Amino acid sequence: MLLVSCSAEANPPIQSDTLVTEIPKSKTIITFAAKDDEKSQYQPIISAFNTQFQDVQVHCIAIDPSQDIQQIAYHSDTAVVSAVEASLLEAGYLRNLIPLMDADTAFDLDDFHPETFQTVVKDGSHFLLPATLSVPTISYNKGLFAQTGGDVSTLTWRNLLNTAANVVKQRGASHHLYGFFDDQGGLDSVLGLLHEADFFTQSSESQQLDRPEVVAALKHVAAYVQSGAIYAPQSAPEQPIDQLIRDGQLAAWPTQAVPADTDLGSTEALGTIAMPPFPGGRWMVETGYIMSNGTQHAEEAWRWLSFLSRYPSSTVSPASLAHVPARRSMIKDAAFWEKLPADQQVIAQTLMAQEQPMHASRPDAAMLIGLQEALLAILKDHRSVEQAVRRAQQTLDLQRLATPPPVATAAPFTVATPISIASAPEGSTSITFMANLGPAENQLARIAEAFNQQNVGVFVSMA
Repeated sequence: MLLVSCSAEANPPIQSDTLVTEIPKSKTIITFAAKDDEKSQYQPIISAFNTQFQDVQVHCIAIDPSQDIQQIAYHSDTAVVSAVEASLLEAGYLRNLIPLMDADTAFDLDDFHPETFQTVVKDGSHFLLPATLSVPTISYNKGLFAQTGGDVSTLTWRNLLNTAANVVKQRGASHHLYGFFDDQGGLDSVLGLLHEADFFTQSSESQQLDRPEVVAALKHVAAYVQSGAIYAPQSAPEQPIDQLIRDGQLAAWPTQAVPADTDLGSTEALGTIAMPPFPGGRWMVETGYIMSNGTQHAEEAWRWLSFLSRYPSSTVSPASLAHVPARRSMIKDAAFWEKLPADQQVIAQTLMAQEQPMHASRPDAAMLIGLQEALLAILKDHRSVEQAVRRAQQTLDLQRLATPPPVATAAPFTVATPISIASAPEGSTSITFMANLGPAENQLARIAEAFNQQNVGVFVSMA
């Protein structure tokens, strides 16, 4: 993640030292949930907010790794998350941020690239405030691409796979040469081809696995895998991917599939290009902020999230398309694009100049499982494409019948401020207990609550 400078509208410099004091009774407490290893990144921002706004106190609590979005929404007013399932957007757990955005005259929605909201918007409602974005990229062997005459300036999934097929045609009888490494077993290639066929712009009811677009995409990908144009080993590859790259035997691969510090040989022989779009857009929301629909203090919680969104929440790292600030002003003020490697600068400039693509929803989990099942049946069980999609569609129908569409929560719920961080009752002795134990901290908070209930004259609060 990145540490970049704040825009001119940003608040006073963040102080890293936290002063723990008793919380006055008049303050509104807002809980903010984050992973344990991220809490230290947010604490200076929390301290700055608590100093500037005397009527609100933000308290950071740890997210248990086993908690899902629903559980997080029940136990905290606000939180930082890495993703939100599309099915949860209409389930009633998260608060629509649009009314709060509209009422905040200091908040500029245009400071965010509109495409970043595609996957977190439902019927005009916004359920997540993006913090950082990721631009998926593909690394490639310049020499192998040049031999095919492949054009990397306007890459589509069909062009990428055709170029990979042309690379493979050049191999000799005893020479192993592969095209594009699909680290999802071929599924990403299927999704890319379906996206270009506008399959995911249809209503979810029309997205059937036995449709002609799906049959055609599966046939193409299966043929590419069998020829080596798509390298998609169904088990551990015979040779490590980095070895294939160093030996010049692999034409292209997802950049994130290989750790950044891996020795890939001469970097001058390698290039980076934007991955062709997936359903959901060219930008992937890496992290973002949510507000529980059960918060009792929506305006104060929004004040905190708006403040938080203007500050970087990450540690120092080299500029990369894998960690891009969501706010345009932060990108500009930090000269972020200029700090990227040269090939990534070209990618960024190209993306910013392109028109926003037609909105396409991301496939739900059941659809992904169905596509994966059909692909495996073709590649491993050697079934015909028609047989594979017919069986996968039957499984998908059963799953959808067994899993009714999400509905709004049956009854309103309320996020309760944990007793361990509430204000001490008047006249009691207040003791502040500092802890940084990760998920175990939540257990300690329950112990503090039990103590407070049993001991009227003494109140333990956690920091």
